[in-house]
Amino acid sequence: MKRRVKSDLNYTVKSLFEIAVNALLPAYILISLITLPHCTGRDESTAGRLKSAKQYSANLLLQKFDARLFNINSGDILNRPVVLDTLMMGIFRKDGQDFLRAEVRCGGDKKYYAELRCGSEIINAYRRTKSNSAFLVAKISRIDDCAVVAEADSLDGKTARYN
Repeated sequence: MKRRVKSDLNYTVKSLFEIAVNALLPAYILISLITLPHCTGRDESTAGRLKSAKQYSANLLLQKFDARLFNINSGDILNRPVVLDTLMMGIFRKDGQDFLRAEVRCGGDKKYYAELRCGSEIINAYRRTKSNSAFLVAKISRIDDCAVVAEADSLDGKTARYN
């Protein structure tokens, strides 16, 4: 009799365990699906948050330096502070002065590059930075328009020109 009670008890525990295990996975999936939309902000995606943070940074620089956003079509950007959204490409030395070379992101078909004369503290800050993307405030003294032409030789002997 004791053996039968013990065996019935083991059977009951095993069956309850199987029911719990079989119900646990669907319950977990259901709860995850219900709570997943609440884990992220409904009003804004990650790209939207990055864009608003970028805009906030640009606005801070505009106010601090009484600057304008870089717009190549505006004739009012020379010899005044301008905020440039840049991809910094490197540093070089010319005539004993340090320059920072950067690609200016302005969203058009043409590409614009800036060569900015910098002091040693800015060059050191550039060397310490982990990202090459930055907002820079600069005074633009001149704008040069040049078409870069490169000649390339191919294996079949033809010469091609690229702008």
